Amino acid sequence: MKGLALEHERAIVSAALLYPARAREAGVAPTDFADPRLGTAWSAILGLLDSSEPVDPVTVAERSSAPIDLLAELLSSAVTAESIGFHGRAVRDAAVDREVRSALERLLRSDARGSALVAEATEELARVRLPEAVSGELAAQTLLRSLDRVGEAMQGKIAGLRTGLEELDRRTLGIPLGLVTLIAARPSMGKSALALQIAATVASRGDRVDYYSLEDDRDGTARRMMAQSSGVSLYKLIYGGLDGREFQGVSQAAAELHRSVGRTLWICDELPRDAETFALEIERRALRSGAQLIVVDYVQLLSSPELRGRSRNEELSEVSRRLKRCAKNTGAALLVCSQLSRDAERDGGAPQLWHLRDCGSLEQDSHVVVMLERPKWLAYERSGEQLPITLAHVRKNKNGATGTAGLAWDGPSVRFGDLSPALLDEMSCAMKRRYSQQQGGHRR
Repeated sequence: MKGLALEHERAIVSAALLYPARAREAGVAPTDFADPRLGTAWSAILGLLDSSEPVDPVTVAERSSAPIDLLAELLSSAVTAESIGFHGRAVRDAAVDREVRSALERLLRSDARGSALVAEATEELARVRLPEAVSGELAAQTLLRSLDRVGEAMQGKIAGLRTGLEELDRRTLGIPLGLVTLIAARPSMGKSALALQIAATVASRGDRVDYYSLEDDRDGTARRMMAQSSGVSLYKLIYGGLDGREFQGVSQAAAELHRSVGRTLWICDELPRDAETFALEIERRALRSGAQLIVVDYVQLLSSPELRGRSRNEELSEVSRRLKRCAKNTGAALLVCSQLSRDAERDGGAPQLWHLRDCGSLEQDSHVVVMLERPKWLAYERSGEQLPITLAHVRKNKNGATGTAGLAWDGPSVRFGDLSPALLDEMSCAMKRRYSQQQGGHRR
């Protein structure tokens, strides 16, 4: 039992070194540790957090009696952020066990008898620090915090991260922190382009963004960003054919991107495809970097090896569960791209939640679900040219209303934009006419 308790103590210090932002969730004090070296290390970690200093093995070793080689060994442990609470409860329970046993030993050595012994036993046990079974706060605190958020909403502020697309932000109230937002579409509808555009927009405001492309490499992602920023055709950036003016525009766009997102947007294309390892790695990196947004493009490229041999639906349900847990553990907004099944095309209408490919739990685990559609019957005119409109259907929104946002789509530069109020009105009228025609057809 003693050896197991020490393993919990090692695990909790290891988790705190790997995920400092989650350390306080353990709910333990330095005096709860049986190993005094780990107790002083825990005291040093809490002190660093209180003073907003980085938590690293070298600094912790300097401020505690824990040797650096022990801390380095703990840093390589395969402990997860979500296990901090579990190990914390085990450490607290072991501390209570030691205190009770120590109190009983003192009573056995006591000379008191009868009622005096009962009184002494009561006093001894009263000194034992019992862990709290639940955590919470007074309703007054919750109400005041919620009222502040209501006031922010009245001033036009939104709780989530702004996408840079006003109509989409109005519908979704931004990308919520600590939760999963799903962008789903059939191939070539622009889900990757939209996710990358949102990532660059958030990063340009100074927020850290971790972008994971499981489909495209880093060079391909960079070319997409330059096309979106410059307005130059992505095809030309890949295959050549730029004239002098276009090349100058791309160069200026690259320089601006280097300035605005060069140190806030992190792009990765070389992570394992199994869901458990992937989720652990992106969670660990986000907690260390303080990422506000994590983008995964796209979820069907992940797998769960331990569920091989079972249905793809079960496998992706496990992937979805792990990603949801990652968002909760990091507190970052998690933007996930997903493909829709071919039924979305065969059914002929707008995509629905049941078209989520292979995995219905994607919808259950997501806070917001946005589905993209680019109907052939809907377009707008610019410089004498008919350009397509993309419909972003908000099919699920736990904190707001569902509905449809209209977005301008520039195919050559793979970029979305806002439509003017007049075009939004025209789009709304066109959608109503289309719906009336479909209803009329059904009645016939």
